[in-house]
Amino acid sequence: MGSSREQVAIAIKATGVKTVLAESFARIFYRNAINNGLPVVICPDITKYVDEGEVVSVNIETGEVKTNKGIVKCKGITGMALDILKSGGLIEYLKKVSQQK
Repeated sequence: MGSSREQVAIAIKATGVKTVLAESFARIFYRNAINNGLPVVICPDITKYVDEGEVVSVNIETGEVKTNKGIVKCKGITGMALDILKSGGLIEYLKKVSQQK
């Protein structure tokens, strides 16, 4: 993609993309995406199972990706990263946590 700045994750999300699948991510892009509420799922060899333009179904918690060629097991999102995503991003997560105190 060429950039790991948070604006990239914001722009991807603004286009309507629900989840990004890739064989790997730069650590800073991964955190910026999660912090902005954009799920990013690590899927080694995913390009072998998904054709360009294909719409897939992703379970971000289990990492299961349903493709035209079957189900691919990827790395699910867990822990605090999942909590941040479920809250809609880091800002909303922090608001939620601060209200619980």
